[in-house]
Amino acid sequence: MDVYISGGGASLAATPVNGVAPYTYQWSIEQNANLFFASSSSQAISGSSTDATVNITVNNPDGFGSAYLWKCQVTDSEGRKASGYFMNAIAPV
Repeated sequence: MDVYISGGGASLAATPVNGVAPYTYQWSIEQNANLFFASSSSQAISGSSTDATVNITVNNPDGFGSAYLWKCQVTDSEGRKASGYFMNAIAPV
């Protein structure tokens, strides 16, 4: 089974391939890599982190560049697991 993550901006969607429905989803924030300086930026998953599509928010008040690695682990009805990742970069202002 594979998982593809699409989106950007304010939402991300996980699409499982070659698994057996129904699926369960678990979203998480794997990494906040500040690209330039210490940053007070933050990120969050809005709503349920167990849906195929989630809304995300990124707060970058100090204007430094940051990168966020979002992960979705999907489990199919036979217990097989796969993870997909999405990197969201915020340019410095």
